[in-house]
Amino acid sequence: MLRSVGLASRVAPGLSAVVAEQLWFRPRGRPTKGAPAGADLFDMTVGRRDLTGFTIGTGDVALLLHGWGGAGSDMIPIAVALADAGFQSVVVDLPGHGSDRRSRTDLFQMAAAIDAVGAMFGSPTAVVAHSFGAAAAFNAFPHGGPRSVALIAPAIRSERFFDWFSDQ
Repeated sequence: MLRSVGLASRVAPGLSAVVAEQLWFRPRGRPTKGAPAGADLFDMTVGRRDLTGFTIGTGDVALLLHGWGGAGSDMIPIAVALADAGFQSVVVDLPGHGSDRRSRTDLFQMAAAIDAVGAMFGSPTAVVAHSFGAAAAFNAFPHGGPRSVALIAPAIRSERFFDWFSDQ
């Protein structure tokens, strides 16, 4: 698809810019699938976005972050396991994902949501992040963060993505 954008940019640069913007800033997400039994739902506003999430368990905060195009409900099995291990699992649909009605987002909006979750529930002791959620976490905690971090297929070498995208 990106190669097509590169070719189209020579013929119709305006149209190819619109297509590139759709690819780069609009995740093809799916709706969140709810929360596990016993979870407490929460709503929060970050900027002009209304985000939803859930917590389950009690104890130190473990923040779980889905990847690009995902939803908080992707993290339910891990959230339940951490709650069973004595953590308060906190899961949120990041901007542009899950229950968010707005489809456009970027790394900085996702990081701002992570900061807002930390303000609401306290600094996390642990973070579990998938794919682009890992990049957002690194952006949200630029000077050190949680004691424990588990990254699942992290997208943390952003220059590779930017170089590939600009080459196209």
